[in-house]
Amino acid sequence: MTRNSKKLQPEPNEDFKKEKPTKQRQTPKPNSGSPFGISFVVPTEMVTLPSRGKYYPATSAVHGVEEVEVRHMTAKEEDLLSTVGGTDEKNIFDKLIDGVLINTSISSADLLEEDKMAILLTARITGYGAEYRVPLYCEACTETREFLFDLSKNKIEDPPEDIEYDPESDTFSLTLPLTGIELKLLNFNKSHTAQIEEDRKRKEKLNISFNGTLAFLKKVTLSANGIEDPAQIAKLIEVLPAADAKTVKSFFENCRPRINTEQEAPCTGCDSISLKEVPLSWAFFRTDI
Repeated sequence: MTRNSKKLQPEPNEDFKKEKPTKQRQTPKPNSGSPFGISFVVPTEMVTLPSRGKYYPATSAVHGVEEVEVRHMTAKEEDLLSTVGGTDEKNIFDKLIDGVLINTSISSADLLEEDKMAILLTARITGYGAEYRVPLYCEACTETREFLFDLSKNKIEDPPEDIEYDPESDTFSLTLPLTGIELKLLNFNKSHTAQIEEDRKRKEKLNISFNGTLAFLKKVTLSANGIEDPAQIAKLIEVLPAADAKTVKSFFENCRPRINTEQEAPCTGCDSISLKEVPLSWAFFRTDI
């Protein structure tokens, strides 16, 4: 779920350049009726969505929603997370998000990946603390060593101000630099990536050639200079200059806000400090490895 080193880093919005502490609701005081000295009411947090609800279609339950309330994880989530391992990562994380969201009209299926990340970070911090140890390659000692991260050190980075998004049609607008063609682009997400991957597998089974760049461009391009005919768009994509094709691919690296977790992390083997982004995988919630 991370969008790490491959991303072109946009200039952070000055309003969000400083680290923002997670908004925390006051933890309920011990309930005098409880024999254990703690309240039976699970505390909650308010999580600011990186998108602030701006990059959802007008019909979405998340459109215009700037923050969501989530409850702290309990033993129920610990049991769920104990089964995490590689291939079931996405389903487990989505179940976790659905389990902690207070507003049941919103589900993980409605959320952009960037907003899911904000919820997962909060769940990890409130559940297990902000300290995160993970094995990574150390350039200094040239070995895989354990690095120590502070998950509270994250910030929201906004996209460039000239990004044009229309919530009514759920599309982005982009003018290509070389040809000057004006494109309407699909609000591309993980489900569309999965569709392209399925198409690749299907063609491989049939021994049909597959071009990932062409498949991506055909998927995201809804119109070009107002022309919506898929056959005409397909012909255009076949002859589109490489620089324009690269512009479209790069656009989706920066068109929405993201959470930047990059920080100076110490190698616990040689004590050298490296600038790294927190790697997020199935091990994110596994504190037993």
